[in-house]
Amino acid sequence: MFNISQIDSDVTKIEFKVGQSPWREVNLDSKQIEVPNSSDELLLRQYSGPSIVGGELLYRYDNNLETWVYVREPQKERLEVTLSPYATAMFTNQALKHMYNLYFGVGLDSEFSFEFHRALLFKFNIEAKYAKSNNIWADSFFIFGGDVGVGYRFELGKGFLLTPSVTYGVLFHYCIGTLEESLGQKLHLQQMLALNLEAGYKFSSKMIVFVAPKFQFMLDSTRNGFLYGLRAGVGFVL
Repeated sequence: MFNISQIDSDVTKIEFKVGQSPWREVNLDSKQIEVPNSSDELLLRQYSGPSIVGGELLYRYDNNLETWVYVREPQKERLEVTLSPYATAMFTNQALKHMYNLYFGVGLDSEFSFEFHRALLFKFNIEAKYAKSNNIWADSFFIFGGDVGVGYRFELGKGFLLTPSVTYGVLFHYCIGTLEESLGQKLHLQQMLALNLEAGYKFSSKMIVFVAPKFQFMLDSTRNGFLYGLRAGVGFVL
């Protein structure tokens, strides 16, 4: 049994990790951690709000002293990367229905967070999608996109997460169809601004499942309008 003797007033949460097991939260009322095997190493990290205070602390059981002793502060993981493959579907509003009603596809979302504030996320996203055309200029579209932005993750307790984010990027519409092909205008570029509200559940310290309503504004000289839909997938913390 590992006993925590004192907790600073600004500490809101303490997590521990025994051996290769995932991170778990300490019960601050009991201030005790049950360690099944005293030969395992024990890691602690303290939080003040969403930020880690003082890095990770490593303890090892000393059989001669019959107590846990502080060994060292392990090397900090300053950058944390999460890769999230997902599926997505978006509907167009009336202003874009001359192009298509719906597109669907897959994407890969990359999130980067730093030790100074883990809840603040820097995002990079790529997508590949398909849409059936509503006009005579093209039979269908292949749509490729990429965007960057920022988000903020709120921990709601019991593993549930809520992450609003805003991103900016570009869309490439590749037209499949005889008229666009004959005119030599098969590729069109648009800008986009998107808002996401991602609801997730943390299965472990390394895996998160999520679903995210998405609202997107697409802009260029002839194709301005809104899209709305969902994306859902699984995130893996590297």
